[in-house]
Amino acid sequence: MLRLLLLIFLAAYVHGDGEPTSLIFCADNGLYSGLGELSYVVASMKDTQNITISNCVAAISGALNGHNVVAITTGINAVSSALCTQAAMTRYGDTTVRAFFVGTSGWSSALGGPLNPPTSCSNPVINYTNAISVGSVCVTSFSTNFDCDLCTQDDNLPATECARPNCILYNHTDMFGPCSFRSDTTFATDLVQQARATAGMPPMPAPLVSLATEWWQASGVSTVTPGMTTPMLLGPTQCAEVDGNEIWVSAADDYLCREYAAATIGGNATPETVACASAMEATGFMRVLQSNPLWAQIPIAVVRGASNHDHLPLFRLSDGRWMQNVTWNTPDKMDQLTTLGYHYAIATSNVVVLNYFQNLLRKK
Repeated sequence: MLRLLLLIFLAAYVHGDGEPTSLIFCADNGLYSGLGELSYVVASMKDTQNITISNCVAAISGALNGHNVVAITTGINAVSSALCTQAAMTRYGDTTVRAFFVGTSGWSSALGGPLNPPTSCSNPVINYTNAISVGSVCVTSFSTNFDCDLCTQDDNLPATECARPNCILYNHTDMFGPCSFRSDTTFATDLVQQARATAGMPPMPAPLVSLATEWWQASGVSTVTPGMTTPMLLGPTQCAEVDGNEIWVSAADDYLCREYAAATIGGNATPETVACASAMEATGFMRVLQSNPLWAQIPIAVVRGASNHDHLPLFRLSDGRWMQNVTWNTPDKMDQLTTLGYHYAIATSNVVVLNYFQNLLRKK
């Protein structure tokens, strides 16, 4: 009898509890910004229990609107996310019905970017008609590795932010291994449509509105429109996660990021039509899922909130070069903008996921 009970326990541990389960991953438990990237999801869960999954920072099982979920923190970077995802899927892969990777990311300041060399370099001001607010959310099924290329620096070229970095051999799998990951977009598209139809984003807190307004004004925007402090929701044809092992701050790198995002999205996407969501983890997450034929069929969505723009305010010199304004505000205010931006992006990205489970409840 004892042997039978032990076998049942081990089966439940390895394969989950047999009930359909949603796995919700994130990278940071709050060490970076002071707020865990699944804080609002976890706060909404019922019957929570801390569990241990090897190679994961933390895991909490519970229910969202009557549906079994496990909120999992992988740790930061693609290696951490891959190791944790492998362990989680080994335990829950047979019963997982959907999987999310949720978190923060650095974003383009406009859909289609602020600068697109060489065509926009001579413009006296940046066209921010399609400005992207902090707190905007990208829901995608695409991720790619920003570091799968060969880049060289030519010190003889004039320094300008309106330039494409000198990088070649992007996505050459014979040199770098798998770099780009694509999954069926049905689930991500459904997530976006539901959120647009039923979910209102939480309003941007007043202190963040004030600091964001100062950022736009430092960028040469004479009239800050409501859209510049109101988050938008982008779907799989408009954005992709682009992962690297460093946090870069550069409009030139943003152009390259959008180029790689567009190549991963495919179709009619170009750097002039998409946004970059710069992060670190989705490539590890998706690489593991696609390594197993069963796991590869699980509907997934990468949900990234815009915690900050991926470049500083830009200005144009009299000689035509574009530069970043590294002193656009005091260091204290810049730090405050970063912290508030992270917290707001966590709120908006969590709302998209919570809205999905609320809709599942309505369908019961």
